[in-house]
Amino acid sequence: MRTAILSCLLLCSSLSAADKIKVLLIDGQNNHKWDITSPIMKSMLEATGHFAVTVSTSPPEKKKAKPEEVATLPERWQAWRPDFVAHEVVISNYNGELWPEEVRTAFEQYVAGGGGFVAIHAADNSFPEWPEYNKATPGNGFREGGLLHAK
Repeated sequence: MRTAILSCLLLCSSLSAADKIKVLLIDGQNNHKWDITSPIMKSMLEATGHFAVTVSTSPPEKKKAKPEEVATLPERWQAWRPDFVAHEVVISNYNGELWPEEVRTAFEQYVAGGGGFVAIHAADNSFPEWPEYNKATPGNGFREGGLLHAK
């Protein structure tokens, strides 16, 4: 048994970059400390040898942006276009402002086409106004009709 486990670990740890599962980690806004948790998640996933993680960080919330950043936020949002289709799995560590329409559409197409999606903790609370996102996070009990929603 021990030999089988060691053999499996050796085989798994020798995956080439092409064999690794490509993960897109979305962050940039959250009511929790995304700037601390995202690097930890990335490190933990990559340490397994099974994942290649790319991080896509959105522009900051207007209310949290530095005064010198506020003027550039519209163009930064226009430029922020996560490449969903280049990845097998999207992990969201994001809970903030609604994504631009083009990004929402690309995400919807990605999920509809079979792309994997994982919402981490507060990310399942994102976008109550976006029905398609809510279909991708059906376990959110705090939404209308959810198990934990106050009646």
